[in-house]
Amino acid sequence: MKKISLTNLNKYTYFFLSTSFIITFFRFLSMPFLTIFLSYTTYFSTAQIGLIIGIPGLIQLILGVIASNIIDYFSDKFSIILSILLPACGMLGYIFFDSYVLMLFSSVVCGIGWSIYNPLLMSCLMRYSNGNSDIIIEINYWIINLSGAIGPLVGALLSDGKSEFPFFLFSGALFFLAISTLILFPYKRKKKLLEEKQDSPQLSAVIENLKNDILILSRLSN
Repeated sequence: MKKISLTNLNKYTYFFLSTSFIITFFRFLSMPFLTIFLSYTTYFSTAQIGLIIGIPGLIQLILGVIASNIIDYFSDKFSIILSILLPACGMLGYIFFDSYVLMLFSSVVCGIGWSIYNPLLMSCLMRYSNGNSDIIIEINYWIINLSGAIGPLVGALLSDGKSEFPFFLFSGALFFLAISTLILFPYKRKKKLLEEKQDSPQLSAVIENLKNDILILSRLSN
């Protein structure tokens, strides 16, 4: 296995690895208990709650291949903040909304955010890896497994599933990451991004890719 010195990593790699840990940790700290929380605090049936929980995954399935093409035409700063703020607002919707329609809307918002975040994280980890993308991706998977293992344990200690506290924590962590992104990523990167876009495929090529993605999805649904 290729060895890598942590001193060779730049601050952006550290940021994205830390972001991966924080988001995965708080997702596993809160989301496994969402069914219990909604059962305790709402009048929704089990089927209705199941739809609320399942919608984000469905949205990611539909938009995942499309989002990866779209985010290439926006700055990392904008894409990261958007992908984090959407689930943060969705978490608050689970807490404050009583309407079933609005609760479904919160799930859709979360799903859109995660469909942007997931491919964006992998893209940024590879782009800022300084030629160590394979090792960085392995480290990221290890971080995901670690945070996914300890998250539910901490969540069980903090709440029995009947409290909104874990969801407040998750939303607060996402807002913190959004502010950190605003501070860490300078505006001058936008100019560099525009220069890179001149050498990137034209918009017509992206539109063609989107058409192909939609065609593939339509065939899978038949």
